[in-house]
Parts: sequence; C-alpha cells; structure tokens
Amino acid sequence: MLLDTCAAIWLTNGDPMSAASRSSITAAQAGNLGVYVSPMTAWEIATLVAKNRLHLAPAPGAWFSALLALAGVRLAAMPPDVLIASATLPGAPP
Repeated sequence: MLLDTCAAIWLTNGDPMSAASRSSITAAQAGNLGVYVSPMTAWEIATLVAKNRLHLAPAPGAWFSALLALAGVRLAAMPPDVLIASATLPGAPP
C-alpha cells in the first residue's frame, strides 16, 4: 500500500480517516505487507510548511521520521525509471 501525502498526514497526526482506509492500513501492517510512503512526500510536506499551507509542531524532517517510525511504514523506492516515467503520465496534473 502506498500512502499519498494526505493519508500520511492523517495517519501521523492521528486525524480522522474513513473506516475503509484505517482497515486497509491496519491489515497491511498486521500482515507485514508494508505501508509505503514516497520520498516525494517528504518534499511535499516541507513545501507545504514553507508555504504556510501546513502547520506542524515538529520540523518537517522530524515529522517525516515519526511517520517512518510508525509500525509497518516503509520508505518506497524511487528508482530513476519511475521518475522518468512520471514525466509522461497522461492528463494534466496540477
């Protein structure tokens, strides 16, 4: 399971999430299947804090470390092929 940035924020901050989301995360943790977070989430968190769109008590680096310290949360690999392929995704991302 790969968490998007919003899910990572909600999970780390203990914010409300849908029952289905919580259930999926719990199942992945319990089964040791891995709950992954992209390294790009660290960048996005730092950018949101720098733009005052997100307020965190700890600094972004400490916050991201706390996310990775949660049971079953792992840093997803970010191989160059994935980054290169992302430049040609269909549609018009924001």
